[in-house]
Amino acid sequence: MPQAVLERQRLKTESAPPSGRDKYAAPFDLYESIGKHLRLPTLASGIVAGFAACAILGHYAPLFWPIKHFQRFHHFINESSDYFPTANQMLTVVRKQVPRHKILVVIGGGSVTWGASQSAADVWSHKLQEKLGDRYAVVNLALPANGAFEAGYLVFEQLRREYPRAIFITSGLPKVRMERPAKGGRAAYLFYDCLFKGYLENFPPRLEPPGEADSVRNDLYIGDERQERWLGGLLDSFLRFQDLWNAVGYQHFFTVYTTTTEKSMWRARRAYADPEWSYPSQTKPDEKWLNRRGDGTIPGLSRRFYKDAGKKKMEKIVAKIMEEAELQAPKDVRPQIILMHIDFSPLYKSTLDETEKAALNRRWIVSDAYRKCGYQVVDLKDRFEQEDYADFVHHTPKGGQKLAAIAAQAIEKRACALGYLR
Repeated sequence: MPQAVLERQRLKTESAPPSGRDKYAAPFDLYESIGKHLRLPTLASGIVAGFAACAILGHYAPLFWPIKHFQRFHHFINESSDYFPTANQMLTVVRKQVPRHKILVVIGGGSVTWGASQSAADVWSHKLQEKLGDRYAVVNLALPANGAFEAGYLVFEQLRREYPRAIFITSGLPKVRMERPAKGGRAAYLFYDCLFKGYLENFPPRLEPPGEADSVRNDLYIGDERQERWLGGLLDSFLRFQDLWNAVGYQHFFTVYTTTTEKSMWRARRAYADPEWSYPSQTKPDEKWLNRRGDGTIPGLSRRFYKDAGKKKMEKIVAKIMEEAELQAPKDVRPQIILMHIDFSPLYKSTLDETEKAALNRRWIVSDAYRKCGYQVVDLKDRFEQEDYADFVHHTPKGGQKLAAIAAQAIEKRACALGYLR
């Protein structure tokens, strides 16, 4: 056969598409080549080294990538957008902002002290700092939907060891049963985070399992969640994966989809500004809210304190309140705690009849019970006008100024009693 014909056949064969078997040969050859050079001990060593590097980096991540220009944990760096601040992030915020020689004032609690309905420029904690002056340093560690002794309080137990002059101020509705993060809920992750990192005082009563008086819902709900939180807190105390991931999510990129960040899911949380804006005063009550029956509502609180409460019933209620108060904080911490019991808007209270109003007024016995247990309690009953409320309980910027004035007076009085002003 002529040489030219043979050459044409060779070229035709080389340019033909690969067969079904040949087209998979290249990947298999690559895997085989990798297998020859990569041995199991080498792979295992690389995995262990990478894991250890991440754990070490997690110990220092809050220091490398702290939350800058901190004012509060706004919606893009709190639970509402699936960002869960860790105890080390909170501690780093305070350590970087507050010199040790100042009187540290830590704000805890829920949405009222967080500053709901107030923009970053109008938030009440700024007004509080202005009223207290340079001798004090105010840091707002409150988180929406948290209880009086959740969020900021949990890290306060560590901060009081580091700052010789420290005061914790918080707020909550005067209820029979307070939130207990050891049992579950919004702050359960932070409780176990603090517990296993050694930031909490030795106070065994708050670690006891739920009693028989707790509802079936709590017994079922707490079981699995409590075990998961317990194990997560224990592992994180060594591996610090939550600190690392939060720091990366804040500084570099985020990967969890949320409705608030659906258009820019990957965007680092540091790139977001505080979206809260200042609301005007409410002139018409929300009918949907009036029809709710939870413990945090006017109807719920009225029912909790019984419209026809007799002496024996009230004695049982007071005993339960005292029991709850004893479980919230160790006795030696209580002198440094100021608890503000918040009131509802006059607009909403005006919807009650006289019997309901009388029942609602009985809830202030909660304040007396907490005082007997050693807490410093400030009642906010009837201290605000309708124009100070943006809804049933949250304050407008004007109301925030009044709250700051009341809180400043209580803080200065407490600082004097503790000997901080000498």
